[in-house]
Amino acid sequence: MLKKTDALILNRKEFDHLRGIGFDATTKGNPGILLVTEGALGCAVHTKNTETQIPAYQADAVDPSGAGDAFNAGFIAGRIKGFDVYESVRMGNAVAAFAVEKWGCQTNLPSWEEAERRIRGEKTK
Repeated sequence: MLKKTDALILNRKEFDHLRGIGFDATTKGNPGILLVTEGALGCAVHTKNTETQIPAYQADAVDPSGAGDAFNAGFIAGRIKGFDVYESVRMGNAVAAFAVEKWGCQTNLPSWEEAERRIRGEKTK
């Protein structure tokens, strides 16, 4: 199944579990893009040739519920809009930063423009 996967998104706990049973992100046949979300640390981007850490954006976190789903939505939206992997991860990180700033999974999802402002370091909500 991984041979047909363009990008695989895991959290750190899932990634560590898979590594513990022999998963190697660099092995032929694995997805070209492996993203490992790491909460307040951001996201590790693994490709066939590189590993890059994209830092999280500042957030006044009160509830981590839904942060992973928010990241996924931002990343996928970025890819659909034609962003490269790294720009898409930044969008995912920005959307996740908004998600954790209020209680509940869907109470603080940003507009596209708000997420772009967070990426640029401008004041948001």
